[in-house]
Amino acid sequence: MLLKDGSRIGDGVFLFRVLAKDHHSVRIASPVSIKVSKKAVERNKLRRRVQEVLRKQMETITPGVDVLVQMRPGALELTYEEIKERLEKLLIKAKLIQETNSQEKRVK
Repeated sequence: MLLKDGSRIGDGVFLFRVLAKDHHSVRIASPVSIKVSKKAVERNKLRRRVQEVLRKQMETITPGVDVLVQMRPGALELTYEEIKERLEKLLIKAKLIQETNSQEKRVK
């Protein structure tokens, strides 16, 4: 359902598929394709970085959505800070968080 009916928001490296649901929680999946890297160590490192950024934003994300975060091979070259910046921009673009929320987090 998410792949078929979800809206797509991307920036060339990350692609969000978002689908509003009737539940009161946020569900996020972040698979990393073997096309991104043949090495499981690199795929797992990227997945952990993305999950950590999203975990820290979890309280500010609008409840009642399913989000699929797809990654392109260029994501491996990004630092943690670059990943964080890109994902926050996509969350704002997808209207899952308010711009003011992410700016307040950076100040603290």
